[in-house]
Amino acid sequence: MSSTNELIKAPLASLNTLTYNVASGYSTFTELGSIYYVYTYGHYAGAGANGFNGLSMNSTTLFGYDGATLRKWDPNNGTQTGTASVYPAPFQSGGLVVDDCNHLFFGKLDSICEYDTSFNRVTALLMPTLYLT
Repeated sequence: MSSTNELIKAPLASLNTLTYNVASGYSTFTELGSIYYVYTYGHYAGAGANGFNGLSMNSTTLFGYDGATLRKWDPNNGTQTGTASVYPAPFQSGGLVVDDCNHLFFGKLDSICEYDTSFNRVTALLMPTLYLT
């Protein structure tokens, strides 16, 4: 397996023995310049940034988000158990959090969206001042 875009689980005490190492299913995560909504004005326009809030976990499921596709995995064995396309282009939006009541929240352009953990849309809160053009 390559050294990019993988989910790896190892025991915290040693980190030597991997529980699993599986492909994440994301092919466009890069270390630098992945997100384009930072530095959209002024001298650094389009500079991007280093980092992305793309993983969140509750007590039963691990979720991933690249701004376009939601994914979920079984955290015990790394098996992908679902995927949903929510926007056509990655890294235009970001932010992901899930709670133990199975509410999944993520940023999508000018909205904060709520889905259930089966990827059914519950609601969206319009936040037009958050979207920078």
